[in-house]
Amino acid sequence: MQERGIKLSNKKVLTEIAKDYVAFEDGSRMACDLAIVIPPYSAPKVLIESGLGDEKGFIPTDKQMRHLDYANIFAAGDATALAQPKLGHVAIIQGAIAAAAVMKELGEDIEIPSYDLEIFCIMNMGGHDATLIASNVLYGGNRDIAFHSPLAKMMKWGFDNYLYYNKGHMPPDFVLDATDRLVKFL
Repeated sequence: MQERGIKLSNKKVLTEIAKDYVAFEDGSRMACDLAIVIPPYSAPKVLIESGLGDEKGFIPTDKQMRHLDYANIFAAGDATALAQPKLGHVAIIQGAIAAAAVMKELGEDIEIPSYDLEIFCIMNMGGHDATLIASNVLYGGNRDIAFHSPLAKMMKWGFDNYLYYNKGHMPPDFVLDATDRLVKFL
């Protein structure tokens, strides 16, 4: 982001979005052509009203996605309090963990995947470029990669098309493993 001149402001209260700047509660302003704003997360009303969640309504879970107080309840993705930010890649990892934990609970001889979260995102940048981000730093890891190139664009195109033509199903494990090895090589 620094190489592209993109500024990041965390934990600021936004008071104004104008044509060429955003203003914050502390009186500061940031010039911008495009502002991407991520508001504080809150759980859906149904979760808040259920009484099963934390102070924000999210379901508190252990690292096998099991509710901390109710052993028969599992949660993953946006519903769980365990991980921020709320990203599709994190939800997929948590969903696989929850599914394996339920199957083990039902007597299946299955290994529950470890809770190794990362941010993995490929963003189109227009034209032939895209930026790939692979980072586990927010979760205590040491991998923090940002890769900007036409190769990232091809990866994004391939992934999006696979999901579209396979009605949202993830690519096979060997493809995900190959992608992971490629990213580690970068």
